[in-house]
Amino acid sequence: MELPQELAALSAAVTERVRTLVDACPERRDLVHGDLLHGNVLVSPDARRVEAVLSWKCSVRGDFLYDAVLLDTIADAAAAAGVAVTGGIIMATGGWYWLDPSVALIIACHALALLRKVLARLRSAI
Repeated sequence: MELPQELAALSAAVTERVRTLVDACPERRDLVHGDLLHGNVLVSPDARRVEAVLSWKCSVRGDFLYDAVLLDTIADAAAAAGVAVTGGIIMATGGWYWLDPSVALIIACHALALLRKVLARLRSAI
């Protein structure tokens, strides 16, 4: 079966791009957890140390940055959910417009606090 010309060209372009990306992959492979959600990470009572990481059923060998990207994506989704709920409350009440910037400010404050903690940990690891 022969592909239409546009589809064949697209397929060739995708194949070439994937080859380029594979060539750019690092040779180093680490253990990637793949499911670092709050239920799978136990922290110390003061939340300064990770005490245990549970549920390794989704683990694979790969780039360790996968877990970092997953956590960032989850954080973005949580922030988006907060904004969506706020929008729903504003719409339902017909006028609590002060709520939107208030929630945005709270999210920004927590994001900055998290960024400070991450940078401090990265500096101490060097």
